[in-house]
Parts: sequence; structure tokens; C-alpha cells
Amino acid sequence: MKMLFALVAAMSGLPGLCAAEWVVSGDWELLVKDGGRALSCRVDPPPRVSVAGERQEKLPIFNPKKYECFRGRQFKGVYALGCSVKFALVPESVKFRDAKGRLLVRGVDYEIDGPWGLFGRLEKGRIGPGDRVFADYAYRMRRIDSVLRNASGRLVYRKGTPHVATPLPPETVKGERRVLNVYVDAQTKRLTTENVFPVLEDSYPVQHTISPYGDTVAARLVPKTMTKLKNGGKVRILAWGDSITETLDYYLTDKSKRWQEVFVGRLRKIFPKAEIELLTAGWDGHHSRDFLNAPPESPRNFKKAILDVKPDLVISEFLNDFSICRTPEQLKKLYEDVYLARFREQGIEWIIMTPSYARPEQMKIVSQKNCDEDKRTFVPCLRDFAQKHGIALADASKRWGRLWRQGLPYMTLLCNDINHPDPRGLVFFADALIEDIFTAPWR
Repeated sequence: MKMLFALVAAMSGLPGLCAAEWVVSGDWELLVKDGGRALSCRVDPPPRVSVAGERQEKLPIFNPKKYECFRGRQFKGVYALGCSVKFALVPESVKFRDAKGRLLVRGVDYEIDGPWGLFGRLEKGRIGPGDRVFADYAYRMRRIDSVLRNASGRLVYRKGTPHVATPLPPETVKGERRVLNVYVDAQTKRLTTENVFPVLEDSYPVQHTISPYGDTVAARLVPKTMTKLKNGGKVRILAWGDSITETLDYYLTDKSKRWQEVFVGRLRKIFPKAEIELLTAGWDGHHSRDFLNAPPESPRNFKKAILDVKPDLVISEFLNDFSICRTPEQLKKLYEDVYLARFREQGIEWIIMTPSYARPEQMKIVSQKNCDEDKRTFVPCLRDFAQKHGIALADASKRWGRLWRQGLPYMTLLCNDINHPDPRGLVFFADALIEDIFTAPWR
């Protein structure tokens, strides 16, 4: 069945950037019209990669009772940073052989989790704790292709480089404008409207900004910090959060790409005379409440890690809190009665950041398009809380919600295929801090 989807310039959010008209004209065919030109594109299915004899040693026991992405070991081909890419594995392709070449039996010797690309041995099977086995399997990769308009006005179709988790769109050359992107992944059996991402805006539409030395949101809501920055004083900033702030080595080996490092780097350029010290208190896989429950001697105890280091400013990032602060009452009990009260007692200023996006099922959305609104109840609760109590809010979530307008499926910026932003996504926190607070005019 042919499907038609035409977008008009009024939807783009930016004047002068007109969306193309396009038609999914066949299972793998796309017809694009832009600026009086037309181009028929043949889109390749997601690439399939076959692996033979992948060596695996000391297999863990397959444990179906664990959280779904930790039930076993990842096949190397579907590995994402710390996890695996869901649905990338072709389950029926999996075969295991022992060191003697004998074919092993699924359900007897080993088990796999097909959707998550995990495997492990079974206790009563023929694979011992220290045995070596060899795996044959296949997996599918993701790819982003682009339709571009070149300097002469001609439409060009260009394939991107496949990647199992975070593919990039193909690069443009001078004079080219990206018209739309075509995204295929392991679940793409044929093209639909969900695969086509017209470029409706070049970047996140920043609201009016002013000099950071002016009457900004920061000047009103974190005034003591701003006074020190403007006067060239010493400022201690504490980044407090979960794994997205901690960024363990398997996640991000280059710590200079952490959101807090990027933000403070920009702040130092804005206020070159100030002496800015950055501290980080992050705890992977935990909620903010876990800092309260940590024993007094723990380096992650709330008093020891947050209050006792005497920061001028705390910036909090807790994606994980979406599961414990689902209502205003739950948020008040923790954020107002505990954090805000203790910060104000000690004269600590506070900036709250809304979280990055996560897997669609966690977001309660069905599409990576038209997903501007963050449906996790935690996020509107945070926004209301910040407004009610005069706390500065850096709204990173809004930037994730508009990625589809820039032609990007947001999942292609999650390097663990669950919730860890890659360096491109981590920058959104720094963007939100600068654009929503430090250069945003007070209204």
C-alpha cells in the first residue's frame, strides 16, 4: 500500500525552512519532492551481519529472574555500552559448539534471551563454569540515510554508515542542505512513515537570550553564585546525579565530555576571572534517595557527599527518580521536605535539570516522531515544583523531545540502547543550563 505524508512549512517551527513532500511508494522505495525537484530512492534494508565461531569463555548461568537486560552475557556484535541493543540479534541464527566442535542444545546446555541478545549456560547442561564455547549468530544494524539538496538544487540520496546502536547521518559537503533522513533498524521489515524523518528545524529553537551579566534567570534564582562569578570570586559547583552524571569508564572514558565538564568549560569562558571548582557526586543505577539511605561512612552519604563539601551551587540530574517521584506528593516529600530544606539551611543554591529520554516503553510513547511531550509524570512534577519554589530549571527534556524535528530518532543518541546519552546527548544538559538559565532573560 502506498502511503503519503506531506508536511508544510508552518509545522517546521522555523521560518523559511520548508519541509519536503514525500511518499513511501513501495516496500523499500521513497519518492521525495522538494523545491520543484523529485527523487526516487531505493532504500536498502537494515544490514545483516553474520558471525562465525565467536569465542566465549567462563559463561555465566542464564538467569531469567534478573532484570531483562542483565539475564546473561551479551553477544559481542550486539553489545552496547554496558548493555546490548534490543532486537538486534537474529535469535534463530544462534548456534553454540563446544571446544570439540559438538553442537550444543538450547534449553539443555544453554539459553538465550532473543530480544536482548543475551546468553548463558544452564546448570545441568554440558557447559562447565570454565569451559570455552564458540558461537555462530547473526545480527542487524541500524542506519540513517539522507536525502540532500546540493548547491545546484539537485536532490541526492546518500547512505549512512551502519552502527549497531548509534548510527550517524551521512556527512554533508559545502552547499548541501539535508532535506530528510531515512532510519532503518533491526525491526524494519519495510518502509513506513515511521522511518522517514523530515528535517523541520536545523537545531533546537533557543528563546531570546541576553548577556550573562544582565538580568538573567541565574541572576534572580542563583544570585549568590552569580555575584561570585561576576566579581571573579571562587565558586564551587557540585554535579549530583546518577550514572549519566557519574559516567563510568565503560560508558564514557573521556571525562571531558561529561555534561558538567562541558557546562563548566563554557562558564569559565563567560566568566574568565572567576575561579570555578567542579565536584561530582554520581551513583550509577541509584536514585537520589539512595544518598539519604547510604551509611554515614559511605562516600555517597548525602551529608558527606553533598552538604559537607559546602558547594555554592548544586546541579542535580536524576533520570532514575522518574520511578520514585511519580506524583507531586512523592516529589514534595523528597525534593521539598528534604533537599530544598537542607540546601536553604546551609545557603546552598540549586539548579534542577529535567532528564534525557529513555527507551520508548519507559517513556510511554510508541513513536520516535511527534514525541515533543515528555509523558513521564516526573517531568511535569519537576517543572511545577521548580516554578512554585523559585528554583532554576534547565529543561534538557525539551531538547530531546524535538530531535525528531531535526531528522534524528532520539534512540540513536542512547549508547546503551536504554538511557545513557552519548556525547551529543550529554551536551544538551550544558545547552539547557546556559540557554535556559545563564543567558535567559528574567521574565
